[in-house]
Amino acid sequence: KAAEKIAQGIREGGSSVDIFKITSGELPSLKPYDVILFGMPVYYFAVPIVMEKFIATLPRLHEKRIYAFFTYGTFHFQASDHLRRILRKKDAEVEGWFYCRGADFYYHYNTRGILPSAGHPDERELSEATEFGKNIARRTNLADYPMKSTPPKALYRAEMLLTNKFMVTTLFQHLFRLDREKCIRCGLCIK
Repeated sequence: KAAEKIAQGIREGGSSVDIFKITSGELPSLKPYDVILFGMPVYYFAVPIVMEKFIATLPRLHEKRIYAFFTYGTFHFQASDHLRRILRKKDAEVEGWFYCRGADFYYHYNTRGILPSAGHPDERELSEATEFGKNIARRTNLADYPMKSTPPKALYRAEMLLTNKFMVTTLFQHLFRLDREKCIRCGLCIK
């Protein structure tokens, strides 16, 4: 939803836009694009592993204008710091950031019927997303979209440590087993 509203704002601002989902297979070359907007959900307070791997495959981005948006369920904490470090390896700096609440698929919440961000992004957030897109197209008011970074409390730092990229790819991925009796058929495990 947020990506489409940002794209709508870019079009309303007088520019053209193409949306590509990085998990949908072959992507076109980014060479003809002047602006790149990276959008993603926050995954355990960080950039999703799939996005980090995708960015690693890209050429240097030093001649591109870069923007980013995050959707998050409970907290985004320092996800933007993480993305900034990843993009610096590609000689890129983010010129504007957008954040809004979005779907939260944390397993232990969902299996208990808890939806921390139900109804998000809401109309206000979607309107702000459209305005962000307009400002990208017009290159105006981008100072209104600074990077936000909040140090997490100790409990969340422990959770971040246990769910970092290394733990997910080398340990948890191998321990995951589908229990068909408990499956709620959300489809997340196959993504």
